[in-house]
Amino acid sequence: MMKTWNKQERVSTQQCLGVRMQFKYISVFILTTAAIITTASVILAQFPPNQRQFPGRQGFPVTEQGQPDFKELNLSDEQKDKLKEVQEDTRTQLDEILTNEQRDTLKQAIAAGQKPPQAMLSLNLSDEQKQQIQDAMESQRQKISEILTPEQQQLIRDRTEQIHNRNNPESFGGFPI
Repeated sequence: MMKTWNKQERVSTQQCLGVRMQFKYISVFILTTAAIITTASVILAQFPPNQRQFPGRQGFPVTEQGQPDFKELNLSDEQKDKLKEVQEDTRTQLDEILTNEQRDTLKQAIAAGQKPPQAMLSLNLSDEQKQQIQDAMESQRQKISEILTPEQQQLIRDRTEQIHNRNNPESFGGFPI
């Protein structure tokens, strides 16, 4: 027997699907932003002036700047140079995607202590900007994967998973349960 849907049930179902799609896009955006931070941290951690570890952290130790210290990746000088170049290229792409106002808002939010993913959410990005950022981040991930050895990539995945599990004990494999 086939159920017939009344108009109110159809609208409610469409609204539910719309909310799910919005949640999906927001989740993708947040994950993309997290990827930006993670990959930028991999690169930046190789160059900070003072690399003192803070005790009590799981996963990678952090520098005074609060960024992961990826010394155990044992990056070669060539890898460091290539990663720095990828970071600069990505930063240039992101600067081209964001408006001057959005860049200023982002800088102010981060200077005020907001974490970059939270600060990015306040930028009111257009769908086109979100897609461009996602494309730039995917390109960056691809370039980084070509630079790092499989062992280095696995070490990053392991540490990222440790940090994720520590920060979000209610999740399983990156998905809420």
